Amino acid sequence: LLREASGMSPNYQGDPNNLHNHSANHLDDSHNCSFWLENLPPNVTVHEILGSITDVGRVYALHINRGMVGTKYSHAGAKLVFFDCASAQLFFFNYGRFLGQFIVRGIPITVKRNRIKSPEQRGLPHSHTRCLLVDGPTELVNPGALLTFLRGKLEFELERVVIHRVHPAGRVEIRFSSYRGQAALAAKALSMSHKHTQASGFNLTFTQDPCAPLDSRSR
Repeated sequence: LLREASGMSPNYQGDPNNLHNHSANHLDDSHNCSFWLENLPPNVTVHEILGSITDVGRVYALHINRGMVGTKYSHAGAKLVFFDCASAQLFFFNYGRFLGQFIVRGIPITVKRNRIKSPEQRGLPHSHTRCLLVDGPTELVNPGALLTFLRGKLEFELERVVIHRVHPAGRVEIRFSSYRGQAALAAKALSMSHKHTQASGFNLTFTQDPCAPLDSRSR
């Protein structure tokens, strides 16, 4: 009942108590930054979805509702939200006007305006993204150490982890599926944990979202 009262499908797998998941029903389509993707493979990955999006804009959140093989819900669905209206409009123009614009594993994906509407994220700096770039001593900045630490602090899904450098110091890029509840919390947790090691070269910044055009963070 709470899901339906909040504008959600009864099958929605997100948290109905989180106000960020409630629909902003006052928005018209031109100001709705949220989309619903249908007909995805049941075991689709974050990387397969976000890796199919280029030159559009910063992704604010991606949540996948897994399919159940052998049932009428055998395909997965996904909620995709952008930081701003311009990016959302460009995504729909490039990928959502007709079936076949958005392809995952060779399958045409249906793109719809999500009825659970999301507004622009106006209170956040343009430099913030779902991607973190971490520099520091290799014993601290390596995928094993970073992900082990983060798994003890929060739940998250990854698109990809990129090792940019190992010596003389580590540089690792962590691409989360979402900024909200993932990259933002990870940045805070890492900064607080390593605030006393910054003098040794530890540094953390938000970096370019591969779904966005180059230098889009300065817009």
